[in-house]
Amino acid sequence: MDTLVNFRGLNNFTTIKQQKMQPDLIFRSGELVEIAAPERAMLFENYQIKQIYDFRSDKEITEKPDDQFNGVDYHHIDLMRDSGGHSASLEVFASGIDPHQADDVMKDMYREIVLSQSGREGLHNFLDGLVTHTGPAIFHCFAGKDRTGVAAALLLASLQVTPSQIMQDYLATNPSRKAANDAIITSYRANGVSEEALSVIETMLYVKQSYLEHSFATIEENFGSIANYFKAEDGLGLSSDVISALRHQYLA
Repeated sequence: MDTLVNFRGLNNFTTIKQQKMQPDLIFRSGELVEIAAPERAMLFENYQIKQIYDFRSDKEITEKPDDQFNGVDYHHIDLMRDSGGHSASLEVFASGIDPHQADDVMKDMYREIVLSQSGREGLHNFLDGLVTHTGPAIFHCFAGKDRTGVAAALLLASLQVTPSQIMQDYLATNPSRKAANDAIITSYRANGVSEEALSVIETMLYVKQSYLEHSFATIEENFGSIANYFKAEDGLGLSSDVISALRHQYLA
């Protein structure tokens, strides 16, 4: 797809109880900006998308707002609002970060997504919103990899999809984004960005298993288990009814 990057449905996954996910109900992608007509038709005519969850910051949305889509509910959830100076945008990586520290910066971001107030409130609102509102949904950030990747992993975990398949979906971002990432690197290089900075930007553009593992390890360290994280008031504060509703909605 030329204008809809890192797009895929959360389909064909199996839970630890051997239940299958319902197809074509929940999708993930990069930003929905300047989407071509065939891809718009796929989203809103073929898949009948009714909900959009946008995890980007106010600044990102001001600079590149999502396209306007009729008959679709739009929900803005800034997962990184309280990130303490970290950013999920490329700018922070383009200036002054030591390439040897880039992985640590990424891991800090993954920790913030699951522990910060904006992250916890946003993830609560996302998962609760999926069962509060009706119709197929798509969720995204800029690249559809970090904020979207964590949200997808937690949604799949709430459904009890096996850990190996959660990681499989997360890592599918790398081949899905390669062409777009190559274009970004080429553009930065043409604009005179140093090779050292390009190395940091390239780290930002791809996912690593260790990043998502760090989010889950952070949850285990602070809450004991993913189940406790979902229900704890200082975690996501989701009721058992919401978890049950998610499973009823997305599992066959």
